[in-house]
Amino acid sequence: MTTQTIPHSPHLVSLTRTRPLQHLSFQDKENQIVEEMKRNQISALPFPTKIYSTQHPLGIPDPVVKSPTKGHSPRLLSQYRSRPLNEEPSEEPFVFRANPPPRELYEGPTGIPQRQQRPVTVPTPFTLETDARDEVEEARREEQLAEILEQEALMKSFHARSVPDFTNVMIPVFSQEPTEVVSFHLLTEERGDQYQTAFRQELEHRQAQEKELRQFQARPLVSSAPFVPQPSSEITESAPFHLSTEERGRKWESEMREKLETRARTESQRRIFKATPATVVHQTPFVPQPSSSRPTKHTFTRTRSDARAEERRKFDERMRQKEEERKRELEERELEKKRREEEEIRQLRKQMQFKARKIPKSCQRSSNGRFSRRPSSATDQSDPDATR
Repeated sequence: MTTQTIPHSPHLVSLTRTRPLQHLSFQDKENQIVEEMKRNQISALPFPTKIYSTQHPLGIPDPVVKSPTKGHSPRLLSQYRSRPLNEEPSEEPFVFRANPPPRELYEGPTGIPQRQQRPVTVPTPFTLETDARDEVEEARREEQLAEILEQEALMKSFHARSVPDFTNVMIPVFSQEPTEVVSFHLLTEERGDQYQTAFRQELEHRQAQEKELRQFQARPLVSSAPFVPQPSSEITESAPFHLSTEERGRKWESEMREKLETRARTESQRRIFKATPATVVHQTPFVPQPSSSRPTKHTFTRTRSDARAEERRKFDERMRQKEEERKRELEERELEKKRREEEEIRQLRKQMQFKARKIPKSCQRSSNGRFSRRPSSATDQSDPDATR
């Protein structure tokens, strides 16, 4: 069940907005601000005279006069590196003088120093970080407790502030005179006055028009004689008028009456029972005859699902072959990598194997059992180890 819609007021904000009748100019706004500042003016307390008689410096300290900066010539290293242009090269030959050897070589033993006897290691107890942290935490707690006790003691004892010395008060000296405000003339004020005058005239004109419209002005009375209707000589007779809707209504009623009568007549005839004649008894019975057409032969039909299954089987076969090839390639790579690693290990072992060098012919024993040392010029060039 639907309820009736109840209208509500939209509560427009435009009904509460108002427009001022007078527009303030820039000068009027400034005057209004000045009046408001005068009303809210704060009266300052009188300046204490004891401050002028104090001897201590108050306020901004006197500026410190510094001595003027003295300029110094920059000390460039290039002037020490530079050579005079008229310097002639020295003709004295260069003589190399070696430094004397250190005396330690003659005094003490040379070569590998003797092994010094180290002192026996004395075990020292180890300190845990947890113990150090506990000590730091305990010290911090003691400091906090001492601060709290000190604050409580300060709060219990009252300390008054020292009285300032008002005997010598600094008297401020103003070097500059106060700035005087000079009124300046702006073109915008003239345009604002013109606009304000035009706006005021237009507003007064509209107010006068509205006042004239609000004044009531009645129409003058008719001074002629009152109207007296004249009696008519003929009386109007009402005549029936013809409507087409009445004809359509009478026609529809007659057609509807005929339809109802026809429907009642057909229904009364249908209620009368009439049996159909038995024609089947007099007809010959039905005898089935063999068919003259050839028997239907079943043929294999290829469906789309069979074609998709064949394509899927071929695709699976290709993927299986690719997978086998990939596995074969991986096995070959692993074998090749293993073979390369074995070869590298074999080469590394061969390089790490110790092989003694041959004794050069210059150090071989002669027939008399002595070592014969030949000069370098007589060295056999065929021996590869002799040239090393």
